[in-house]
Amino acid sequence: MSKNIDIKLGYSCNNDCIHCVITEQKNNMIKSGKKIDRSTDEIIKEIDDCWDKDFKNITFTGGEPTIRNDFLYLLDYAKNKGFKTYLQTNARKFASVDFSTKHISKIDYFMIALHGSQKEIHDSITQKSKSFEQTILGINNILKESNANKVGIKLVISKNNMHDLLNTIKLVHSLGIKYINIAFAHINGSALINAEKIIPKYSMINKELLACINYIKNQKNIFCDFESVLPCCFKEDIDLIFFADFNRILNTYVNQLDEGLFNWENARLSSKKKIPQCSKCIYNRMCEGFWKEYIDMIGYHEFYEKQKMPIELLQNFIIKKNSFFK
Repeated sequence: MSKNIDIKLGYSCNNDCIHCVITEQKNNMIKSGKKIDRSTDEIIKEIDDCWDKDFKNITFTGGEPTIRNDFLYLLDYAKNKGFKTYLQTNARKFASVDFSTKHISKIDYFMIALHGSQKEIHDSITQKSKSFEQTILGINNILKESNANKVGIKLVISKNNMHDLLNTIKLVHSLGIKYINIAFAHINGSALINAEKIIPKYSMINKELLACINYIKNQKNIFCDFESVLPCCFKEDIDLIFFADFNRILNTYVNQLDEGLFNWENARLSSKKKIPQCSKCIYNRMCEGFWKEYIDMIGYHEFYEKQKMPIELLQNFIIKKNSFFK
């Protein structure tokens, strides 16, 4: 299996999302007088080291990687080294046709942050005016020069957009994009600071998620899954294919500015927590549990015990997993 590496180029960003998990790390580095962005030479060294350690897939992340003046150079360097290149981005820079033309062909896969179906919702989350307009224009420019199979959308759930999830899926579908991941916020950084205002209970979004699932089931050329949303969030039995936590890409490492290289699977597991219902749940052995912060802050009494897995759900899971996750 190919080894995957996420390299955080820095913490600078042209958005200021209310749920951003790196805010505390960034602020601590600023207070201590440390640089919040890696230098070009530091990143080149990281790329070389990762190649020597047999990584084959590299994800550039941030902050926002595309706002760096050396981003094109870093892409070229990674491609010439032999990496497949992945980009986590808000796509605002791709609103420029000139920027898009220079960069798109050098990126193998885009994961684009889009947090609503209209500017009022998206911009309230990014806290930047015109960010929705620029992101949508950027997406369209990317799709003009890249296959839709090479583009995915990432949406983080908050109270600002929890009633807009289905509309956002419909927007993504209308743009021609075939995949959207909807994630429950990890209560760290800005999400912790803003927790009371922005973090919904799972029970508050249950109907919204079910509406998304029902829409996806009746459509072609669009798929959605949920991250940090588990079967016990639903009274209903849901096909396991909709739970991203059960379909993770393994063998992924992350290189943070202030933490060095670490195995993301191990780090993620240490950040999760099981609840009393888990001991009787049929999915217990394959499930990581919830983010610790949610259970500690809000509790666990809203979740359902899953003591029986209908055989058709397992069959659907195997069939669909082979189709979607080749």
